[in-house]
Amino acid sequence: MTPKPMNIPRGKRGFTLVEALASLLVITLVFTVVATAAPTAARVYREVVAGSNAQVLLSTAAMRLREELGLAHMQNPASADPVTTYISGTNNADTQLVAGPLPSDESGTLGVGIYIQTVGHDPRMLVSEADAPDRLYVTFDKLKYDYDNDYDSGIFTIEHLQVKQRAGESFADTDHTLAEIETLEIRSLPTGP
Repeated sequence: MTPKPMNIPRGKRGFTLVEALASLLVITLVFTVVATAAPTAARVYREVVAGSNAQVLLSTAAMRLREELGLAHMQNPASADPVTTYISGTNNADTQLVAGPLPSDESGTLGVGIYIQTVGHDPRMLVSEADAPDRLYVTFDKLKYDYDNDYDSGIFTIEHLQVKQRAGESFADTDHTLAEIETLEIRSLPTGP
């Protein structure tokens, strides 16, 4: 007995080989476009997040500098030398504000950024590395003090307060500046009684 051919209506037969290959080609092209765009989108996202974190970190550093230097005063305010040492308002001791690698902290690891060195105390980071994600750190180029006789106080001027991102694991690599305040002026307390 011979099997009878099935009578399948023309609209219900399925895909031809050409149609299947064409749809496979379209799917491959879409996947290729998405696969090449994804790394670019991820890189742009990382850059936007790092820039946002840098702005927040710069704002935090400026606020902490205002707190630290706003209470400080100079022993010899008439000195023409650029300021390196001031009297801290929090512990009434000789204090230095230093930008650079931290000699060592409690955990024994090196940090980089702005730290406060007070005589007789361990260095204290102005902005800790825990506050600074994405290999970000805060630094400045110059700190100076100008005495104002009219107000019996002075103005600390910080030039080029910057948030940078370490380019690599080594400090020798070129770092990228992500955010900057060109000049930050902070009026200190009056030096008189």
